[in-house]
Amino acid sequence: MVHASDEQPNGSAEILVVGGRSYAFGLRWTSAASRSTLDAEAKTAAVAERAGYVVIHRAYNQFGLASIGNAPTGLTSWFYRPRSGIAAVVLSAGAATLAAFPLDDDRWLVLAIDRKGFLPDGDMIVAGAEEARARIETLIAQSPTNWRRKFVPEGWGIPDTKTVNPEDLLSGSGAPRLVPFWFLNNRLRIRLGFAAAFALIVAAGIAPFRFAAAPPPAAVAAFQPPKPIAAVWTPAALSLDNCLSALRSAQRYNAVPGWRPAKYSCQGGESFVVDFVRVGNGQIGMMRSLLPQARLSDDGRAAVLAIALSTLPRISAIGSFSTREQYRVVGLDLSQRLNGTFTLQAGKKLLPGEPDATPANQAWKLFTWTYQTQAPALVWAGALSRLGSISLDTLVFTPAENLWQITGSVYASN
Repeated sequence: MVHASDEQPNGSAEILVVGGRSYAFGLRWTSAASRSTLDAEAKTAAVAERAGYVVIHRAYNQFGLASIGNAPTGLTSWFYRPRSGIAAVVLSAGAATLAAFPLDDDRWLVLAIDRKGFLPDGDMIVAGAEEARARIETLIAQSPTNWRRKFVPEGWGIPDTKTVNPEDLLSGSGAPRLVPFWFLNNRLRIRLGFAAAFALIVAAGIAPFRFAAAPPPAAVAAFQPPKPIAAVWTPAALSLDNCLSALRSAQRYNAVPGWRPAKYSCQGGESFVVDFVRVGNGQIGMMRSLLPQARLSDDGRAAVLAIALSTLPRISAIGSFSTREQYRVVGLDLSQRLNGTFTLQAGKKLLPGEPDATPANQAWKLFTWTYQTQAPALVWAGALSRLGSISLDTLVFTPAENLWQITGSVYASN
C-alpha cells in the first residue's frame, strides 16, 4: 500500500511520497503527432484543458497534463517538480506492464503501459478494488498476449501475475518531472533572461581588468541575425468550446412563434450569428417583440441575430511544426473514423527558377483546412482540437440538413 501526501488535498493528480520523493499519478496522457511538435502540442492541450502542470516523456513522444490541488505558489513553485509516477514504474518494470495497487484511503491505482507508451486512460485512480480488478480484466481480455508483466494482488486469481511492493517500483530517480505550465510556456524567455543576467555578471567582473590592460577598442557593429517569426493562433479547442456553448444556449430561440432558426454561424469562437426564416404567416411583430436586437431583411422574410462572445487568448510558437503531409494523413484518418470529409489546402509548388518567398527566419507555412460532417459534435470536436497547431475560423451548422461545416488553419513546417 502506498500513501498519499498529506500536503496535497483533492486534485486531479494524486501525489504519493516514497523514499522522500514525490510522484504524481492520475495524469491525462496524449501522444503527439510528431516528435518535432511535442512541446507545441503540449502547450496547446494545456491551454485547452486549463492544466496547471505538464510533463514531457520524449522516449514515448507523449505528454501528460495534471492539476494539483494547493500546489505551491510564488518562488516555491519553481522548485516543486514531482516526478511522473507511471514513468518511474516504466524505468523499473519496463513496457507491456499492468499494475494495480491500493492507496491508504480505499482507492486504487491502476496503470497500463503497452509497448508504445502509456494508454490514454492508463494512469488512473479508481474508487475501489472491484473497479480496479474490472479494469485490469478488461485490458487483459482486449489484448491477451500484450502484457508481459502483471502486478496485481494474488487473491484476484489472474494467471501469470506477481505481487510486488509498489514502493520497490518507485525507487528510481530518472523519471521526468512535472513542470508548471507557465514555465513550459515561457521557457525560452526564462533561459534568455538567465543567459543575459550571467553575461552581465561576467562582463561586470572582467571589465576593470580589461580596460586597465588594453586600449579602448574600436567600435564594431555586431551582426544581429533576424529574430524568428512566431506563429500566433487561438487554439481550436477554445474556439470550439465557445462556439458549441453558444449553440447550446441558442436553442431557446426555437421558441419564437412563426420563426425558425435556419443556420447557426460562429466566427473564430468570438462571435455567433443565428439566421431566422419566417414560417408561414409568422408575425414580424413577434420577432421585434421577443428579439428586438435582431436585424430584419428588407422583405421581412428573414432576420439575423448577432451575439458577441468572450475574447479568447492566443498562444505563439517559433519551433518546428508537423509537416503538411502529416496533417493530411491524420485528417484523412479522422474523416474515415469520424464520418466526415476533411480537405487540406495544397502546398504551392515552385516553378523552375522561382524563388521561395517565405522569409528565412520563418519556420512555418499557413494552410487552410475544411471539415464537413453530419455526425454529432460530441464525436469530432475533441479529435479536431488535438490535431496540433490548429485554429478554427468558421463553424456553420444547418439544422434542416443536420450538417456541420468547419474551416480553419494549421501551421506546418516548411
